[in-house]
Amino acid sequence: MISVDLFPDFVYCKMDNYKEEIVYFLELVGKEKDMSTYILMTKLNPEAIKDIGTIEENGKKWKIAVKEKCPDVKWICHYSILGPYDFISIYEAPNEEVASKVSLISMSLGATKAESWTAIPYNQFLKILRSL
Repeated sequence: MISVDLFPDFVYCKMDNYKEEIVYFLELVGKEKDMSTYILMTKLNPEAIKDIGTIEENGKKWKIAVKEKCPDVKWICHYSILGPYDFISIYEAPNEEVASKVSLISMSLGATKAESWTAIPYNQFLKILRSL
């Protein structure tokens, strides 16, 4: 089941069995929206991970920079994850240019890799599939 804690400017989601429920969660995101949904995958610089203070400081700088340079971005959730990436964030942006800015801001503040992927809600994907 999904539980959501609201914080200023961010929604942190906690999910049991998140891999199984992420599709359901993305279906709920932006049902009535003008913006597209994106998934940001971020890998931190190994040097940045050594200092917890640097991680927190860069995280705050990142949040401020995105808010200033991409004011239309709406954050859905943000996770620290295990695997080839350190963080996954789900957000809405008006277009791919803004999504690209989010990735570039991440890279400018210590990420060695940042990718923004387009996410299509499952029901919308089924409509596309049926139209073929």
